[in-house]
Amino acid sequence: MADDRSSFGNIRKLPSGNYRARYTGPDGIRHSAPITFATKGPAQAWLVKEKKLIDAEEWTPPKAREAARRRKLELEKINTFAVFCERFLSDGHLRPSTAQEYRRMLTKRVLPTFADRPLESISRADLREWMDGQPKSTPAANAAAYRYFRAVLNAAADDELMDPIRGIKSASKAKPTRDPILATLDQLDVIEEAMPEPMRLIITLAYSSGLRQGELLELRRKDIDTKAGTITVRRAVSKNRIPDDPGVCPGGCGRVIGDPKTDAGKRIVHLPESVLSALRAHLLKHAAKGADGLLFPGVKHCHTPVVSLQWHFKRAAETAGIPELRFHELRHAALSMAGAERATDTQLMHRAGHSNRAAMDIYQHATLEQDKLLADRLDATLVAHRNARSAR
Repeated sequence: MADDRSSFGNIRKLPSGNYRARYTGPDGIRHSAPITFATKGPAQAWLVKEKKLIDAEEWTPPKAREAARRRKLELEKINTFAVFCERFLSDGHLRPSTAQEYRRMLTKRVLPTFADRPLESISRADLREWMDGQPKSTPAANAAAYRYFRAVLNAAADDELMDPIRGIKSASKAKPTRDPILATLDQLDVIEEAMPEPMRLIITLAYSSGLRQGELLELRRKDIDTKAGTITVRRAVSKNRIPDDPGVCPGGCGRVIGDPKTDAGKRIVHLPESVLSALRAHLLKHAAKGADGLLFPGVKHCHTPVVSLQWHFKRAAETAGIPELRFHELRHAALSMAGAERATDTQLMHRAGHSNRAAMDIYQHATLEQDKLLADRLDATLVAHRNARSAR
């Protein structure tokens, strides 16, 4: 078959009926298109593209470009969102319970759409389209899924596997579906009394100290100083079972013992004096033995199961006439009472475990003294309430 020569390159019709395009490159070597073409038009178009690359001084040999394209495809298979997401969740930088929550939410909300997408192909427009498609009836879950999705994308950008993506304003925050319920002291009394006796103190400590649920359930005898009237928060236990985690509780409950939620979560909290008598009685009657004995041991497992605590709490809250009250809102009650006693922001942040570590190190001594004074003011409020209740 004769060649169809033009000013650049040539096209030859092969015995198969397809067309082959070739040209001599700037390197003096003859280069062929990586494929043959069914008609002459695409062959001519390929030669035109090659000539433009040469004229723009952007040319590299077609075989080298094809090899780079294949390498890129292989890398894209490795660096899909699903593959990187698994690396992100498994590298140990997240607390076990946090990693578990990330995995649950990403599996449900994000991976169905983006699992096989190469990281570098994901754009801000994709992010916005995905966010717009989330159910309008679940704003809090939507915001959480967005935050977790963005965390993975930001980590991929830090590893230079994709370009950074600008976030969507306000997508990470959801308007609360309702205001927090602040239980009154009378209602808290009813809840305490409606709980099983071994669980009553956890209610008292929750609203008088502001500790998180996981911090309360991991309290041990060695964390309590009844003479100083303090609790030292050193650890927390996860809400859910993660039996394969290296930090899993040796007692068999399957939950993970680790650091508190934040660095500032490690703190000393003073208790109101009027709470200490209930604490001492609980230590004598209900806490497990030994320095490592849990304050709230479960009947069948080492830690009280969260499902058991929540079951009893829900019914106690119903008895108090506030069935929608959540256990976490006892922490709101504690911090609100502290605020009502003129606690400063620094005192509240210390008590809640919300300050950063550097600031805590600088102001630790002063904060502990102020926390004791705050506990004394809280005690006066609690004592006045109980005296008034007794007089009714």
